[in-house]
Amino acid sequence: MTDAPRKLLKRHPVIVDVSTKANLTLLDPNFEWTFVKENNFSKSKNSPWLGNTFKGKVVAVFNNGKQWLDV
Repeated sequence: MTDAPRKLLKRHPVIVDVSTKANLTLLDPNFEWTFVKENNFSKSKNSPWLGNTFKGKVVAVFNNGKQWLDV
């Protein structure tokens, strides 16, 4: 979506290509979900966000070609 932060930090640009290992996060901006105790991974079990519905969620994370999250 943007490469400005990488430029500011003097990092190489991200290349998405068949020949490179994937390092990216996939976001579904239309995914609606409700924050409940079961999907709270914090050590603290109280949150002002419990029971609220949100729109947009990370659905997969890839790092060095390995998938770390799949919702």
